[in-house]
Amino acid sequence: MDEQTFVFNGQGFMPSQQYSLQATTVSGDPYVFATGKTTPSGNLHIEGVWEAAAAPASMAAAVGSSYTPIAGFALDNTAWFITRVACFYSTDGGVTWKESDHTGDIWAGDPIEFVPLETIGVPYGALVKIHAIVVAGNDRTGSTVFQFAPVHGDWKYAYYQVAGTTLTSKLYFIGYLEWVG
Repeated sequence: MDEQTFVFNGQGFMPSQQYSLQATTVSGDPYVFATGKTTPSGNLHIEGVWEAAAAPASMAAAVGSSYTPIAGFALDNTAWFITRVACFYSTDGGVTWKESDHTGDIWAGDPIEFVPLETIGVPYGALVKIHAIVVAGNDRTGSTVFQFAPVHGDWKYAYYQVAGTTLTSKLYFIGYLEWVG
């Protein structure tokens, strides 16, 4: 298999921030192919490889972000109510927020629901926070903000659990799950 190596070095970036390198496929779809975090002095070094056949058609300069890149949300409904997953998203750095579409019903005892953000209408690169819609109850919105910018080949999902009753629902951030499919 023929592989290509890349190295990105830079100075003068915002210290201790997450940066992503974004590329575009031949068909025009954007994707993040590498991420890295700047040093406390603002230096950035990212290196890696990709298959020659999968080399990007074009690349964008590093895009700075202090938000964890994710592909979507994963929800475990342990409560005795029906939940739907949506999110609030922002395309202007968090100044304004819009609500996305939502999933179908997720019942107590269902397997963990993986929700790719593109399936609920979230634009690539948007900032996102989960919104758990509790049918006939109190909805819950997560406080952690992520960025919809999955690293190519690394499908990280922010993993949440919803618990309680319709009127006392709670939403817990558990960590991250990797989608392998």
